[in-house]
Amino acid sequence: MYAAPSPVTSSFRPRLLIAENNFSTFESLVDTFGKSRLDLNFDLCTSRDGAMRKLLDSPYQLIISDAHLAEMDDFSLLKRAQARETFMPFLITASPSNTQEKESARQVLEHGAFDLISLPLEFEQTTSAILLALWESKLMTLIACKERAVEKYREHMAAYPSGNQMDATFKRTLSAIHDSIFSYHQTILRTEGFTDLATRVANQARQKALERLDALSVSVREPSHLLSDPISILLIDANHRDRECYARRLKASSLNCDVVQAATGRAGLDVCARQPIDCVVLEIDLPDMSGFQVLEFLVWSASHPQRAVVVLTGLPNEHLLKLALKNGAQAALQKRAPSADKLEESILRAIAAVKQDREKSQSANARLSA
Repeated sequence: MYAAPSPVTSSFRPRLLIAENNFSTFESLVDTFGKSRLDLNFDLCTSRDGAMRKLLDSPYQLIISDAHLAEMDDFSLLKRAQARETFMPFLITASPSNTQEKESARQVLEHGAFDLISLPLEFEQTTSAILLALWESKLMTLIACKERAVEKYREHMAAYPSGNQMDATFKRTLSAIHDSIFSYHQTILRTEGFTDLATRVANQARQKALERLDALSVSVREPSHLLSDPISILLIDANHRDRECYARRLKASSLNCDVVQAATGRAGLDVCARQPIDCVVLEIDLPDMSGFQVLEFLVWSASHPQRAVVVLTGLPNEHLLKLALKNGAQAALQKRAPSADKLEESILRAIAAVKQDREKSQSANARLSA
């Protein structure tokens, strides 16, 4: 049961905790608060540990967290929020077009997060998610107040079974409690199943967030309508045999593609500077520079990549694959594992996801400048 917080005045401003290590996302959130006239107080933490400390020290009505921070250390930040006595909805920010962020968001939602704010921020969706979460927080607070009042009433009745033993002071206290309960019953709280309503609202918000994540998967499973024109693929790999092998695979596949090859990171970057490339298939182990350096040049913002990159490496290290996804690659595969179909599917998903993210960014910028 959630304990009822102290009464608040009409001038009360909801307080938010924002746990976000991407400052551009934080700026976009603050800009949304202003444009939607959301009268909020908020604190910013750029690390999970900082947010954990803030949760111990301050009361909040809502937390907005990067999906990755929320997922760290077995969802410790989410669990800390859920363990608080007062109910506090947990919103996560993630780009559904980024494979790693998408899976992190799914995990956090399945562990009880309230809703998802998609990146890049869409004004209406962001505002709607925040308002619904604050409404849910207030709803649960009212329910907690009612339950707490009923609990106190029962405690007093058990302590004083006989009305003759009650002194005047306690009678006045009991009368006030009874009036409080009656007041709640005169409001919407008298509705049967009111607590169930709050639960249904939370479940529906979470389900819709998961459906938004799944929508991207549906759209890229059948990419022929998205990618009708020939696509250009750049293979960056120092191993000549591997380059030729994968070039032949791609040309023989159902993809309508042109394949360009580069043996070094610098040569690959030069190709990208000279001609449009739809997707780069990148080996991490390169002779002149790290594949991660190449990835950094190709993808300036991991949250909003403007170029599709699929890492395909012979290095047998799962950590490197996860690191590549974190730094903006749309997919990361090991050479010994993927079939031709798997590589083809990863390339198509990567191109479609980047295209979708770019269109969302352009749409959001157009609305902001209007």
